Amino acid sequence: MSRKSFIKQLATACAVGAITTAPAAAAATDLRSPDARDAARTATAATYQFGDLRSPDTRDVAGGRTTSNTPEPIFVAPTKSTSAFEWGDAGIGAGMAIVLVAVGAAGFGLAHHRRSPRTDERPA
Repeated sequence: MSRKSFIKQLATACAVGAITTAPAAAAATDLRSPDARDAARTATAATYQFGDLRSPDTRDVAGGRTTSNTPEPIFVAPTKSTSAFEWGDAGIGAGMAIVLVAVGAAGFGLAHHRRSPRTDERPA
């Protein structure tokens, strides 16, 4: 296989991969508001049976729940970490560095592949 045909096949494979994965990533995006997502998680079958299409805020007001009778929020103070160094983040960074070095080495190896010269002499 010549180098040009290999590069063409590699570029075609990358393009096909990008085209086929883009719709899957876009389909997973939830474009609803945070209130609508929370309401969808806690919704009961009766809500869908009657088709209540009002926003969660509208349903709260219709049910008599307003800002005047909501409980006070509870604030939790963040705890101080015992170490300023995050080992999990360091592991992720090291893993990505190893992957980048491996991909770079593979690309260098493919780009600078040299065949040994052919000789007409054959061992007896």
